[in-house]
Amino acid sequence: MRKAHILVAGNCQAFGLAAVLQWLCPDAIFTAKDLHSLKAEIVSNGPMFTLADFDAIVAHPGVGHLIKGCDNPVLWAPGICFGAYHPDQ
Repeated sequence: MRKAHILVAGNCQAFGLAAVLQWLCPDAIFTAKDLHSLKAEIVSNGPMFTLADFDAIVAHPGVGHLIKGCDNPVLWAPGICFGAYHPDQ
């Protein structure tokens, strides 16, 4: 049986969220993309993937404009705010 392939798209928290989801759901494959790499791949001369390659998307609200109009089921995940060092800001 084929494993579901799920895109986790968001800010820097996408990688940690994908790792946790992979641990909780070993029968699926989770691929994390942050906002910057997702934008770069969409505007590049031939993205490495298309959204249709995934069975579902887990997304932070900040990437909504990048996945608008896709036919994939989307689960919106809230970002986690904390008062700590943010290397991407």
